[in-house]
Order: sequence, then C-alpha cells, then structure tokens
Amino acid sequence: MFSQVIKSVMDFYQPSCIVLQCGADSLGSDRLGCFNLSIKGHGECVKIVKNYGLPTLVLGGGGYTKEILQQDVSTKPLLKQYLDNIRGTVHEILKNLVSSPSVQMQDVPSDLLSLENTEELDPDIRNHQDENDKRVEANNEFYDGEKDNDKDTDGFVDV
Repeated sequence: MFSQVIKSVMDFYQPSCIVLQCGADSLGSDRLGCFNLSIKGHGECVKIVKNYGLPTLVLGGGGYTKEILQQDVSTKPLLKQYLDNIRGTVHEILKNLVSSPSVQMQDVPSDLLSLENTEELDPDIRNHQDENDKRVEANNEFYDGEKDNDKDTDGFVDV
C-alpha cells in the first residue's frame, strides 16, 4: 500500500528532496496513532522512500511516555477494502490536481528582514565622530595594543 501511494505522490510532485516524518504515532501500540505498523514495517517505509535516491531528512517524534502508550489498545482491523479505499482516495485527489505545485520567488518586504528593533537616527542631529566610529566597526575589530597579534614587530616575535 505505502509503495503504491508514495509512487503516485512522487510522480505527481516530483520533489528534489524529501522530509520524512517517522514519529511513534505510526507504530501499532501507540493509542494516538492509526497506522498500526510494526517497527520492521516502519523501516520498510523509510527504505522505500530512500530508494528514490533523493536527499532525505528523516525526522522522529517525541513526547511519548509509558502513561500515554498503553499495551491493551484495541486496533481497527485494516481490511483490504479499507486499504483500497485509502489508495483510491489518494489517486483521485492527485488526479484532480492541475499540476505539480511550486513556490514562486518573491521579494521579502524590508520590514521582515530585520529581526532586531533598531531605531533610526534623527538625520537633523549631528553625532560626535566617536559615535559614528562605534557604528562603523566593532570595538574588538581593530585592536591596537601591546598584545595585538597582528601588530608589526619588524620580523621579531616576543616569546
């Protein structure tokens, strides 16, 4: 089932890379999940995706504790008819899409580029030269003291 659905999705979307979410909610004993996979089945899904040869980032889940995951969870039986229905629904949805979606390149508004709250200086107020120098270079940018490693030593280094 997974290989058929993922093949349809890959053929339609034609991704250049894949982010695969592999949280515990797809495992059989997770009461929050619905896929009822064994650990081996989970690994097979990862293997199928990796066989496409695309750069793949595999992410895991988290936040599960023994109190949340109980062993006596009743599971919904996964019948062939149920799986065929899911497969058909996915194929139908993909068939009705016009083309592979993409993201347009757009300019980012300048107000979103700066994450800092910087106040603009008043152009009518003249600053002292020291204030201007502080804005141009950091205090540690050009250290010019006795312990300066870049200071000219006429070819000799004190050890």
